[in-house]
Amino acid sequence: MTRVGIATFLIIPLVIATALLVACGGGSSTAAPQTGFVTTSLSDPAPCSAPNGPYSAVWVTVTDVQIHNSGSGQWTDLTPNLPPTQVNLLASASTECFLAMLGSKTELQAGTYEQIRIMLADTNANSVALQGQNQCGNTHNAPMNCLVLTAGGTMFPLQLASEDKNGIKIPSGQIAGGAFVVAAGQTKDLDIDFDSCASIVATGSGHYLLKPVLHAGEVSLNSAVNGKVVDANNNNLPINGGATIVALEQRTNGIDRVLLSTLADANGSFALCPVPPGTYDLVAVAVDQNGLQYATTVITGVAAGTVVGNVPMFRTAQTNTGGASISGTISTSGSGENVLVSALQQVNFNGAFTITVPSTAPVAATQNLMVSSPANYSVSLAGVNPAITAFGTPVTYTQTKGATYTIDALTLPLSTQVCSSGAESQSNPIAVNPGDLVSSINLSFSGCVAPPQ
Repeated sequence: MTRVGIATFLIIPLVIATALLVACGGGSSTAAPQTGFVTTSLSDPAPCSAPNGPYSAVWVTVTDVQIHNSGSGQWTDLTPNLPPTQVNLLASASTECFLAMLGSKTELQAGTYEQIRIMLADTNANSVALQGQNQCGNTHNAPMNCLVLTAGGTMFPLQLASEDKNGIKIPSGQIAGGAFVVAAGQTKDLDIDFDSCASIVATGSGHYLLKPVLHAGEVSLNSAVNGKVVDANNNNLPINGGATIVALEQRTNGIDRVLLSTLADANGSFALCPVPPGTYDLVAVAVDQNGLQYATTVITGVAAGTVVGNVPMFRTAQTNTGGASISGTISTSGSGENVLVSALQQVNFNGAFTITVPSTAPVAATQNLMVSSPANYSVSLAGVNPAITAFGTPVTYTQTKGATYTIDALTLPLSTQVCSSGAESQSNPIAVNPGDLVSSINLSFSGCVAPPQ
């Protein structure tokens, strides 16, 4: 079963060149007491998609998503001010989290919900201003909804059934258990399984009609994590411009590796999904529009399905307020390899462990390089110590100048040995201060062979 969606969320590794995705004081990382959060993904049975199925793409233009609270009897707009955005109902599993991918970070009051309504643009509404390029054509009269056949790649407009022009309605009969409950402090993700083969009706003469079909109990809940990054030195307001990256990391053998990473929006809000059951460490970094670097913030013990609340960031309070840059090359001998490059940092909080520190230049938590000849990398990191707390506990932070990092490279796939020198190469510890420029940190792999297909 493949899953679909749209998003500001980036499941890393990220490509190297991609730009996706506080005076010292106290802050808090406590869960919001009376709110939860819902994001959504769409799923589709594999037989409908290429290469075996009849369709290689089914594009629909979403204009709004609403949800109904059975207690208050009110509809809540989950995507206020949403620019019309196209979704491929046959997209791959790496684009899950439908509402989050639409940019929705709307919190819901805790309660019971039993109806969902997805609003679509009319196929012939040529005046609609899409958020991105129209996947159904580049002319002014290109349709807003369309399907692409596997055979020959021919595109056809996809008309909406009359009852769906007012929104695709998902009633309680299609929700597992008849309704879903958002508890206080929870973050939940909706998974909606559309039967696209049954939902697309060929009416003859090359005309196709979208009449969505859901089977009983096909709307269920997955876990997510959301919160808001704030400037602890500026009354917990959003950080002014720049880039704020939040990574959810899973600890194995004392090392935190990134599970999900996202770029926070202009208000500092972020959401990460889908998050498997478990407990994670959340790592946030930020730089403002003037290049002022913030100390890394680490919140430990964040459970899947949690509203984190405010994540405080503290400005670099030194003469030089910029980040430290570390750069170099990765090389292989024998064959080219896919290499994952990260910056690691040891921290001490209830025992020592190592975190992966996202870079703010380029904006990527890790860098995924295809190395056939020496490949360049560059990371920008805080030159001060990190702020660390456990989830639900206020941050008490005293900043000191200086930080130490290790550049780490892993050949991919991680489960396969492809170089006789080993699957991992690390630099010696690198001590930096704010504004330092450290170059020629070069790592290499030898005796490499092509990874298995």
